Amino acid sequence: MSRIHLNRDRQSLGQFTPEEVAEGLRSGRFLPTDLAWREGMDTWQPLSTFTDLPEPGEIEPPTLAPGTPLSEIEKAPLSPAWERTEGGVVGRAVETVREVLLSTQTAFAGMPVTGGFTRPLLFLILLGTICGLVSLGYSFAFEQMGTKSEAARQINPAFMPVLYGIVAVCMPLFILIGSFISSGLMHLSLMLVGGKSKSFEATYRVVCYVSGATYVLLLLPFCGGLIQLVWNIYALTIGFREVHGTTTGKALLAVLLPIFVCCGLGLLGMMFAVAIPAINQGMK
Repeated sequence: MSRIHLNRDRQSLGQFTPEEVAEGLRSGRFLPTDLAWREGMDTWQPLSTFTDLPEPGEIEPPTLAPGTPLSEIEKAPLSPAWERTEGGVVGRAVETVREVLLSTQTAFAGMPVTGGFTRPLLFLILLGTICGLVSLGYSFAFEQMGTKSEAARQINPAFMPVLYGIVAVCMPLFILIGSFISSGLMHLSLMLVGGKSKSFEATYRVVCYVSGATYVLLLLPFCGGLIQLVWNIYALTIGFREVHGTTTGKALLAVLLPIFVCCGLGLLGMMFAVAIPAINQGMK
């Protein structure tokens, strides 16, 4: 039996087996009034009309008449491509990067806002680790050629390979922790600017897909980091706008607010670092 696509308030919930749908109805995860479609149907129908589900239990009468055409809901596949079950891992990863970078609005307009943290997190860790290791390789190569940053000059040269090795091994863990910290800050920003309409999970999904896709830009030497930063801000803005149903201005403000705060704290710390020695000198 084909999988069932579910939609609530014009937001895709994903695609599920009949057994998963029946269990979801019993647990309250799915509602009888959720719209459903599977291959062979002409239009979306309330879930209460699916009488062939295994032991569906008691279902309340639908608030939408069966057979009502819903032309505004397209029977398009889930997006980004990583959310789909068809195709190989590499193919879905490449297609997701293309969708997020080049068709951002379409990618997030059909993204499920529920379904767990695992799938988007795996995408982020996969792309982030691969691209991060390549970027780390660039840094190591530049360091070997004598192009060192001020911080690198303060470290014993013999310890540099060990330091790079530690960073490489711990990179997936850094990405995991960073994903929740950045998503938490973004979600808080959305709340502060009045742009939040979905759960933290929805925000987290946007952050994972945008961050994972834009990590690919780090493969560009020299200017990759700057391009990645700009594209990340753009894609996050569009993603939050589409998923939370807010305005472009509020979405952009929510993206920039944590950056402004972190830059402000950094600048304040630098000012204190410069001022404290001068104060101490004046007191002598």
